[in-house]
Amino acid sequence: MIAPETSAFYSEPGVYSPAQLVEWKKITDAEHAKGGKIFAQIWHAGRVAHPAMNGGAESVAPSAISIDGVVHTPNVKAPHATPRALRMDELPGIVAQFATATRNAVDIAGFDRVEIHALNGYLIDQFLRDCDNTRMDAYGGSVENRARFLLEVVDAVVSTIGADRVDSDVPALTMYIATRMNDLALAYEHVVRGDFQVQKDDQLGLFRRHYKGTLVANLAYTQGEAGAAITAGDVDAVAFGSPFIANPDLVARFRTGGVLNTLASATFYTGGASGYTDYAVVP
Repeated sequence: MIAPETSAFYSEPGVYSPAQLVEWKKITDAEHAKGGKIFAQIWHAGRVAHPAMNGGAESVAPSAISIDGVVHTPNVKAPHATPRALRMDELPGIVAQFATATRNAVDIAGFDRVEIHALNGYLIDQFLRDCDNTRMDAYGGSVENRARFLLEVVDAVVSTIGADRVDSDVPALTMYIATRMNDLALAYEHVVRGDFQVQKDDQLGLFRRHYKGTLVANLAYTQGEAGAAITAGDVDAVAFGSPFIANPDLVARFRTGGVLNTLASATFYTGGASGYTDYAVVP
């Protein structure tokens, strides 16, 4: 999280307080000691952040439109809250928070690069989608206007640490976003190839055709499928998320063809060792 009181789940990590940065430095030092690289993904949850999980703090969004359905709060399931529509004069402050989070992550916490989270219904994604963004000002309406907040965030982060140390993770946003990202000389573009139900679309193909930089894909790839996609030139690399939760030694298992542990999805985002540090490791 780039700021307090913007939590979408439980006990999400942040890069906004000195105490957090001290603990992150231990982790990045350990990664570097093994010869690895580590990036921080930074985000603002927008209307996904429920007041019950943020000390009663009001959630905010481009428009005062709530999410359908319920959310798991610390005690009970509750309807998503209706957010307050952000004023135009508040937006520069949030852009600045992304820049500050970037500086904290790289200069203090020791991350090698940052990745801007612009997917999954979080704040940047909310601005991009016309079903969530009904603004009538410079940040709503046309594709160019709805993309304005994203581009301002990317510009601010790039200005903070340089374009080669930044990525923007964008949703199904047409050729416009893919083409505009070419102008920024980013380290890579990270694209999810479908939705949470793993319904694949042509988003990835659009980015391959219109984005000229390094393209990283994600979402429910097997090892064999990932290798085939890279060999075919469909993507330059594949990122794995959930498999790492159940297999902290995922790279070793891929190298040896080992069987993967089964994900205990019921323990996601719940805290504690169960389903986090108690998975079996290949000897």
